[in-house]
Amino acid sequence: MGRPLFCILGVENVMEIWYSNVHVTDTCVCEVKTMKEMPRYLLIDAEAVSPVYAKVLMAKRLLATHEVPNASAAARAAGISRSAFYKYKDRVFMPTLNAQQMLSYSLTLNDVPGVLSRVMYVFTSNGCNILTINQALPIDGVAPVTVTVRTDFEKGLMAKIDTELRRLPGVVKVRQIVSE
Repeated sequence: MGRPLFCILGVENVMEIWYSNVHVTDTCVCEVKTMKEMPRYLLIDAEAVSPVYAKVLMAKRLLATHEVPNASAAARAAGISRSAFYKYKDRVFMPTLNAQQMLSYSLTLNDVPGVLSRVMYVFTSNGCNILTINQALPIDGVAPVTVTVRTDFEKGLMAKIDTELRRLPGVVKVRQIVSE
């Protein structure tokens, strides 16, 4: 598909006009789609949009990492007005565009000190970033645990983690429940 142009054709509908896949109408040569057919999110080269969006991302990062005490300081440090920050902060996001994937495991662990710690070591020693840990209260000497991690994709890594978890003393059951 070609580059999109956006224009208003009539008061009630905003239309999308594409350079490619054209057909002839009585006023122009174009393919027209209504906004109802438009995707909710667009991927746009950062050089094609106002630098304010990148500055909003910078301000959000400063706030998230507690490098600044409040939104006013974040906006000031990023070089934008507070009103610009508040206008776009809930609409601009930094995508994760690397070769990482999330993995979730459902585990059943014996209620013995140190078992959960050894499980976490398996993940961290394999280069995983632990995102969530959810453990329910132990019943009948075992506790259900769900762990979600993010890791670089390597061939065989999931099988290696699975094998290491199953070999740990105190691990009763291992099941991978999500792979993205």
